[in-house]
Amino acid sequence: MKNPAEAFSAASQTAVATAAAFLMLFLLACGAPPMTTTTTMHLISLVVTPSASSIALGQVQQLKATGVFSDGTIKDLTQSAAWTSSTPALAGVDASGLVTSLSPGAANVTAAIEDFRSSAVLSISKAALVSIALSPEASSVALGNTIQLTATGTYTDKTTQDLSSLVTWTSSQPDVAVMSSSGLAVSRSIGTSTVAAALGSIDASTPLTVSAAGLVSIAVAQNHTAIPLGTTAQFTAKGTYTDGSTQDLTSSVRWSSLPAGVLNMASTGLATTKTTGAATITAASGPISGSGALTVTAAALTSISVVSSNPAMPLGTRQQLTATGTYTDGSTHDLTTSAAWSSTSADVVTSSGGGLVSANSLGSATISAVSAAISGNIDLTVSQATLSSISITPASLTMPLAGSHQLSATGIYTDGSSHDITQSVTWTVDDPTVAGIDSTGTATALKVGATNVESSSGGATGSITLTVQPLSAVGYFTHAASDPDANVRMTNPGTTGANLCSMVYVFDQDQQMAECCGCVISPDGLRTLSLKNDLLSNPLTGVSPVAGSVMLVPSDYATNTSCNAATLTPSGLTVAWATHLQTTPASPATATETPLSLTPLDPALTSALQAQCSFIQQLGSGHGICSCGTGD
Repeated sequence: MKNPAEAFSAASQTAVATAAAFLMLFLLACGAPPMTTTTTMHLISLVVTPSASSIALGQVQQLKATGVFSDGTIKDLTQSAAWTSSTPALAGVDASGLVTSLSPGAANVTAAIEDFRSSAVLSISKAALVSIALSPEASSVALGNTIQLTATGTYTDKTTQDLSSLVTWTSSQPDVAVMSSSGLAVSRSIGTSTVAAALGSIDASTPLTVSAAGLVSIAVAQNHTAIPLGTTAQFTAKGTYTDGSTQDLTSSVRWSSLPAGVLNMASTGLATTKTTGAATITAASGPISGSGALTVTAAALTSISVVSSNPAMPLGTRQQLTATGTYTDGSTHDLTTSAAWSSTSADVVTSSGGGLVSANSLGSATISAVSAAISGNIDLTVSQATLSSISITPASLTMPLAGSHQLSATGIYTDGSSHDITQSVTWTVDDPTVAGIDSTGTATALKVGATNVESSSGGATGSITLTVQPLSAVGYFTHAASDPDANVRMTNPGTTGANLCSMVYVFDQDQQMAECCGCVISPDGLRTLSLKNDLLSNPLTGVSPVAGSVMLVPSDYATNTSCNAATLTPSGLTVAWATHLQTTPASPATATETPLSLTPLDPALTSALQAQCSFIQQLGSGHGICSCGTGD
């Protein structure tokens, strides 16, 4: 399209040329002589072209001044003319005839040379649209989203205006994107479309690309809001996209939790508890994230194990059951005293507080321990009563050396009953050299000392302490000066297989020790002591007793080889008897033998014998010491 000023200039030139030709013809027709070269050339007319024009505000119009001279020549006098505007506020003109529009309206623009003037009428309309710009240019939108385009118009006066609601919007690919009347582009499918805006003959366009749907939000969900320590919770992440679609993003997002140390988050969204507390869980993909919350509580009880030391209980017995709880964090705790205990058959097995159960009758029962709605069970069977202990009668026994005694064993059973089991138990002694016992419970004293005697049956036992006391041989005498002599004989029957000391203690009629001495007797040896010469001849007081007693005590030789009667260690067994003559008026003297009496020797008597004999040895100056007679 030509500039209006250029169009007006061409028309004006044509008009000026035509006017000049008509003027020449007119002069010739009137008889005017033709111009000669000698005639002085002068301006005869001035024409401004275009004589009338219209421009929009902000545009310019180039006017041209053309002079016709007397020689018929036509010249462009634009640069030499003086230009003026009738209304400078509407239109301004410079020295070259260029008119600038300043305000809508009409103005006369005049060119003057010498006395010639010529004017043109210029109409100025409001500013006209010259171009449209679209923004954003070459834009992209995710499928499902919209984008607002703006159409900005530029006018001849350099002003701009938002034409978004005035233009006509179109899309070259409506299946990719459609345009609203306000310039809102709505995506429909992935692809590229050319978006155009037109107003009249002026238009503009820009490409619009619809990309794949974009992630706009992430929703985090979990199967629990609170879990006990030691357990796990599964979190899921669902992404919502710009096109309204959703997708499971659980395995593709980045999982994290705060504060650190409460949970461990796996890439699969599985949360593993580490300690108690509250945590915020975040799932992120690029700049988009979503969050959830989880509270870790104290470890919870998951199972109870009930343990019995003897699931088959004998009738009448009791036993302590234990209940152990296992928790979600793998820890265990003793619940025996805190659990609630019960029995399915209380007449068979009674369960008291704390897990103590009692077998009441034959049968079976299930015992349960319950805590926090978790239970553990155990089956118990009540069988026949069993032997629980053995009582031996007597509870303790002291026996003289070489004596025997019948023991009895009573069995105490789990149901409280008792029975004589003497003949069915197994009898044993700890030291068979001190005492022996046969299968019927008859104990025999073999050696001075003490030992335990036990009876056993199954796992039950009973025991007593059996003490074997030494024996002393005691004989009594009366002896006047005129009486015939009597003898005391003693032998070592060899029960120990070694020498023995036979300690001899002589007492007077007041039971005061008159003499003491110790005599060695070899195994199976025989020693004879004269009452008159060996036992009564050296009394402590110097006066032989006329009556009294003689006590013989066998003692250990190995620890007292001198057989010192003041150091007495009773051991072994000796056999002693007295021989004496009896005379009657009617017959000659008759020899008789009388065994000495055997009497248990207790520790008190042993101590007294040693003390009195030691007194005699220290203060008797040789008196009070008897002699050992004959034999070995």
